[in-house]
Amino acid sequence: MTIVTLLIEDNIVNAIYIKSILNSIANNPIYNINYKIVECVTLQDALKTLAQEKFDIILLDLTLPDSAGIDTFSKVNEHNEHLPIIILSSIDDLELAMSAVKNGAQDYLLKGSLDKNLLYRSIHYAIQRMQIREKLKESEERFQIATSATNEGIWEWNLKQNKLYSSNRWKEILGYEKDIVTDDINEWFDRIHPDDLKKVEKEIINHLEHRSLKLISEHRLRSKSDGYKWVRIYGMAVYNEEGGVRKIAGSLSDITNEKLQDSLTGLPNLTLFLDRINSSIQRLSYEKDYSFILIVLQIESLKMISVNYSALVADKIIILVSDKLKNLLPKGTTIGRIEYDEFGLLLHNLGDIGKTNEIIKNIQTTISSPMNIDGHEFSISSSAGIVFSDLSSKNSEEMLKNAGAAMQNALKKGRSSSDVFNEELRAYNKKVFKMEADLRRAIERCEFELHYQPIINTETNKVETLEALIRWYTIKGESVGPAEFIPVAEQTDMIMRVGTWVIEEASLQLQSWKQLGINNLSIALNFSARMFQSRQMVDYLQKTLSLANLPFKNIEIEITEGLVMDDMEYTRAVLNELHALGVSISIDDFGTGYSSLSYLKKIAINKVKIDKSFIDDIIQDAENYAIVDAITRLSHALKYKVVAEGVESKEQYDILKNLKVDYIQGYYISRPKNSIEIIDLLKEKNYLLL
Repeated sequence: MTIVTLLIEDNIVNAIYIKSILNSIANNPIYNINYKIVECVTLQDALKTLAQEKFDIILLDLTLPDSAGIDTFSKVNEHNEHLPIIILSSIDDLELAMSAVKNGAQDYLLKGSLDKNLLYRSIHYAIQRMQIREKLKESEERFQIATSATNEGIWEWNLKQNKLYSSNRWKEILGYEKDIVTDDINEWFDRIHPDDLKKVEKEIINHLEHRSLKLISEHRLRSKSDGYKWVRIYGMAVYNEEGGVRKIAGSLSDITNEKLQDSLTGLPNLTLFLDRINSSIQRLSYEKDYSFILIVLQIESLKMISVNYSALVADKIIILVSDKLKNLLPKGTTIGRIEYDEFGLLLHNLGDIGKTNEIIKNIQTTISSPMNIDGHEFSISSSAGIVFSDLSSKNSEEMLKNAGAAMQNALKKGRSSSDVFNEELRAYNKKVFKMEADLRRAIERCEFELHYQPIINTETNKVETLEALIRWYTIKGESVGPAEFIPVAEQTDMIMRVGTWVIEEASLQLQSWKQLGINNLSIALNFSARMFQSRQMVDYLQKTLSLANLPFKNIEIEITEGLVMDDMEYTRAVLNELHALGVSISIDDFGTGYSSLSYLKKIAINKVKIDKSFIDDIIQDAENYAIVDAITRLSHALKYKVVAEGVESKEQYDILKNLKVDYIQGYYISRPKNSIEIIDLLKEKNYLLL
C-alpha cells in the first residue's frame, strides 16, 4: 500500500528528518506500507500542488515563509477538507494545538518527539478517521435525499437523555422554522391533542414492552398556524447490548387530507363535515339573519350493486353522483361523503321548505337519470332527510343523527322520498338514542340471554332444531321485549354487535351440549335484513363455527320472505355459498310477502316456515286451510320441508300433521326456555334424538 504524502516544510533539516522516519517505516516489513513524498516549502506552492495532484495525507508545518500560525492550517484546510492534515510543529503550545484540532486537524505532533511508531500511528489513524468521516457524510447525504424524496419527517428520541432529534421536514410539517424547535421531548408531547395523548402514551408503552413489533400511531399535533394536523408516526425501538431500550427512531407524515377528505371523491369526510356543521351552528349565535339546512342523502341499493356487480362499479356510481351534486347545488354548499352510501349537504340561507323540496326533487331527478357504467345501465334512486337549523339541536353529531332519522323515515315511504325532522321525530330520536346507549351497556353487562323454542318433527316426534330467541333482562330486573329493541338495533347498526353476540353464544351453547353428549341438535338463528346484507356477519358466522370446530350442519339460518325478494341476486349468491358449507336455510314468515315458490326454487333453501297468521284460524277458515295445504304440497314438490309456526292447540297440530306438514313450532309444544330448562324439557318429553 502506497500513501501519497504532501510534506509542507521550509526547514531542510526538519524535512530530511521527517522523510527519514517515513523511509524507515517503509523499509520495515512489519508495517507493509510505502510513502510517495511530495515536498513544498511555501504555502502558495502547496496550494498549487494540491490543486494539481491527489494526496492521501498532508504533513504541515505552521511556520512558513509566506504564512504562520493557525492561519496556515486554515488556508490549507479551506479547499481540502476531505484530506487529513497532521500538524508537525517545533512549538509546544497547548492552546495552539487545541485550536488546530478543534478546526479539523487530525493530530498535533512535536517534531522533537517524533519516532516511527508515533508518526505511523498518527498517519494511519488520521487516514482511517477521515475515511470514516467521508463515509458518514455520504451516508448522511443519502439519508437526506431519501427523506426529502419521501416527504416525511424523521425523528429520534434518545430515552437516556430524554432528547428529541427532529428533521427539518418534521418541523416544516408543523409550520416551524428549523431553528425554532428545540431538542426537548416535550416539543412533541406538548403538541399532542389532549384527546389523543393517553392513546399515544399507551401505544409507546405497548411497543417498549414488546406488545407491538412497530410503533404505529395516528394522532393530532398542534401546528404553528393551522390548528391541529393529523400525523402518522412509524417507529422502532433500538436496543443496547444489555437488551435495554436506547432510543426510538422513526418517521412522521402528514395525513390531514387523508383523515379529513374522502379518498374516492375528494369531498369532506364525516370528521370534516361535522366540523363544518359546528361552524354553521356557531355562526347562528353572532349572525342574526343566518340560517342553514342539513340534508342527509342516501343512494339506495348501492350496497347491492357492489355485491351483484362489483365494488368498482359502485365506486364509479359514487363518483358520478358526487360530480352531479357539485354541479347542481348552489355555490357555497358544503357536500360531504359521510357514509358508504350517504352524502351530507349543508346549504346556507336557503329559505323555506318549498325551495328545499325543489332542490331535493332536482337532486333526485338528476341522480336517477340513467348511468352507463361498464356496459350496464343504472337508474339510481335516493332518499333525503332534512333538518332546519331553527329546529335542530346545537350539537353537530346529534343534528346529523336527526337528519339521519328523518332519512330513515323517508325510506319507509318508498323510493325517492324525503322527510323533514320535526318534534315528533325528535322525541322518537331521543328514545332511539337512549335505547342505543342501553343496548351498548347491555352487551357490556351481559344482560342478554338466549332462549330456545323446540321445532318438532311430526313424523318422529323428535326435536331436531331449536330456534334461538334473544331476551333482554336489565340489571334492574326488567324485561325488554325484542319487538322494542330489535328495530332500534337495526336502525342504529347495533344489530351487528347484537348479531355477533348471538352467533358466539349459540356456538358456545352447541359446544356445551356436545360435551353432555347431545350431538343431534341444531340451532336456528334469525338474520335480520341488515345482518344478512352485510358480508361481515356471514363471514363471521363461518369463522366462528370453524374456530369452535362445529359442523356447519348444526346451524340453521332464518331469513324473511321479504328479505329474499329485496335483492334476489345477492340472496342467491350468499345462500348458495352457505348451503354448500352445510348450513340449513329457512324462509321465515312465508306467505306474508310477494314471493312465490317459483321464485324460491332459484335459491338454495331447505325449509319454508308458514307464517302464524295462516295457522291461527286454520280450524275455522277454509281459505287458510287451503293456503297451508297448497304451500305444503308445492314445497314438497320442490323438495322443501315445511314448518308451521305459532301452533297453540292440539286441534291445530292434528290438522297440520294430516296435511303432511313436516315440523311444528309453537306454544303447544313449548314456550321458549333457557338453555338448562329446554334440555330438561326435551329429556322429560323424550324429544331428544339419541
